[in-house]
Amino acid sequence: MRPVSPHDDSKLELKQFVLGVANGLFVLLASAFLDPETVLPAFAMRIMPGNSLWIALIYAAINAGWYWPQIFLSRQMEVKPRLAPYYGLSNILRFASMMLVCLVLIFAVDYPKWTFMAVAVLLFASTSGGAYGMIPFMTVIRDAFPARWLGRFFGWRYMVGGLGSFAVGFWIKHLLSDSSSVEYPYNFMLIFGSGGFSAAICTLLFAMIKERPHNPARHVLPMRFHLARGRRMLARTANLRRLARVEALWTASAGLGYPFVLPFAVVKLGMPVAMAGLLLSVKMLVYSLSNPLWGEMSRLFGNRRVIALGTVGLMLVMLVTLGSYWLPQTPLFTWLGVTYDWRLLGIVVACMLMGLTRAGLLAGFATGICGGGGDAAGSQAVAADRNCSAAPYAIKRQH
Repeated sequence: MRPVSPHDDSKLELKQFVLGVANGLFVLLASAFLDPETVLPAFAMRIMPGNSLWIALIYAAINAGWYWPQIFLSRQMEVKPRLAPYYGLSNILRFASMMLVCLVLIFAVDYPKWTFMAVAVLLFASTSGGAYGMIPFMTVIRDAFPARWLGRFFGWRYMVGGLGSFAVGFWIKHLLSDSSSVEYPYNFMLIFGSGGFSAAICTLLFAMIKERPHNPARHVLPMRFHLARGRRMLARTANLRRLARVEALWTASAGLGYPFVLPFAVVKLGMPVAMAGLLLSVKMLVYSLSNPLWGEMSRLFGNRRVIALGTVGLMLVMLVTLGSYWLPQTPLFTWLGVTYDWRLLGIVVACMLMGLTRAGLLAGFATGICGGGGDAAGSQAVAADRNCSAAPYAIKRQH
């Protein structure tokens, strides 16, 4: 594999940069159509009303799919001379899964429970496909650009994708509103189908990015040695251990809180379910615009402070959501057919904090892995943590 130096002076190919950013736009659009904090809770409440357990189940299925494949597949990827085709295969699986979801939803009215279970399984398959493509994506992108351009590349990628997701939220709000001409379950078929087509477009754009040749390993490492190497990396790199613990705790905390903001607002505050689209727009707009700020903070103050601020934001999301119940119900204004009072504005603020927090934590995790995730990082991890402005490793769902 081509060695990447922080002082790499090779030239940037503008075509590659534009294709990578365009690929990022459709990656984030695909994620927006399956957003686990707004769209999927709205779907779970519609198909299985009255029990929040179903929301937790679908969120767990999505997250489980993003985690398991790398453990078993990374050793297989080491012996492949070309990795880009495997990214295409991953998105083909995502596309096929979402098309099957659309077919399954035809039976949503007559067999809601079985339909829901089938959708959860297919969403697990979809995110598993996304995780399968993570290693090829990171390897190809890391080799495609000079190291000094990687941070700027991911910044543009997330910003453009976030703005695209912001626009998509208004369309989702229209589809889920009572005045929409598209009835249930066809509205969710359109939403999930659009997510599948976005994944297909990702594949076409990524196929046009030039993959640099690299030297693959000669043999597949046995699984026991592969796991032992992972344990050795954790044992030798203190920063990597801390980062792994923080991300695990953050993922668990977010899973116990974020997906239930929308159901809380619908059940306790009387918010229309169609607001899921607008909350998605608000969340993604803040996520998009705050990425450059978090990146600069990471460069100036280090990832530890960025992750600490993100953790505070995570707690504030829960506090603002619960506190909105006691805010005045005085109507303030009407926008896009929804009348806002102080309580509903509290939920909007909670979703803004959600986007802000997610951007900060992902920036901290990405640059933290860049600084301290190598087998040879050792005692240099702390210094690299401050100096690594490029982020070649994004976290989950952002590849």
